[in-house]
Amino acid sequence: MSDDQFANSLAGSLASSAASNSFVVSPASPPQTGSYRLWGLDFARVLPQLEIQQSAGVKVTSLEVVQSFLQQEFPALLESRPAAGQSVGHAAQSITAKRRYLQYDSDLIAVSVGDQLIAVFVGAPEDWSSYYVRMFAVHPRFQQRGLIRRFARECIFAPLEQHGVERVIAETSPFNIAMLRMFAEMKFQPTGHQLSERWGPMTRHTKFLDSSCESAFRERFSGQISPA
Repeated sequence: MSDDQFANSLAGSLASSAASNSFVVSPASPPQTGSYRLWGLDFARVLPQLEIQQSAGVKVTSLEVVQSFLQQEFPALLESRPAAGQSVGHAAQSITAKRRYLQYDSDLIAVSVGDQLIAVFVGAPEDWSSYYVRMFAVHPRFQQRGLIRRFARECIFAPLEQHGVERVIAETSPFNIAMLRMFAEMKFQPTGHQLSERWGPMTRHTKFLDSSCESAFRERFSGQISPA
């Protein structure tokens, strides 16, 4: 089976209702995300109070909106090709599990300017005290560092810190110089690396939200004490 045939066989799982562009409003019932279950953090209640710039809006959104944006701007991120030796049935089962994880455990956030969707964010708890940024995809015309920093600081870091989360984890390719510079500007610490069968070499970076955790890290691994 060719890659094109394989991708077509998974199209229904990957992109059902993907053409939808409407935002999901704050649900009447409690959300089912991992952030809410662990920390009582409902991004749908927090985000409408935040403005990252005068003409930009930030809202909790749906998986269909995220998929639609990625298909248009970053199709390579959808992972439509099978792993070596992987059957169609196994791949379809994996994609079903991934869809459930994104729909029910993850925080899905959309950033828009006027009526134009310019970015999508996907994140979820890594454990009881850490939050993992799975994806923050920004339209190439809107990749200003100021916009990205304010979104991260006001829409992600601040709510997580207020709910007792100790650190934010993110990963990138060691060849992605722009992202490495962004992490450094936002005071992420390099904390590890790994090889992935999907993405190749990846470096791990940690933004400490709890100063005592950062002090312990610096003292243990670099012999430094964080400034008061």
